[in-house]
Amino acid sequence: GLGRLLDALKPAAPAEVVAVETAPQLAAQLFKQDRPGVTLRQRDFLTCTPEELGTFDAVAMNPPFHMRADIAHTLHALAFLRPGGRLAGLCMDTHHRTATLRPLCSHWQPIPAGAFRAEGTNVPTVLFLIQK
Repeated sequence: GLGRLLDALKPAAPAEVVAVETAPQLAAQLFKQDRPGVTLRQRDFLTCTPEELGTFDAVAMNPPFHMRADIAHTLHALAFLRPGGRLAGLCMDTHHRTATLRPLCSHWQPIPAGAFRAEGTNVPTVLFLIQK
């Protein structure tokens, strides 16, 4: 994205932040931003490995929803969590995502359609939390 998730992380002041953005035009905008302490990778997250990026106590993500990519990204992200780590993310609110992801979650909060209209999406979403 354009860094809104990174902005939301600032109050928590994490010691290390690694951001992965696949879209070249969005990554180019992120590279131009002054973000001390943030390592940015322009890659498809699904091709990244924990050996390359590291493992983390927390992962925050807003993955793409197209073709159930949010499910694939979420399941892949679990490999980057240290024991006891937490993953917070968004996914589209559909039956398939509920059946696949909700059993893994300690928190599952539906967000109404239109909540992200200003960001260019009007689909119902879910905010979820997974504890490893």
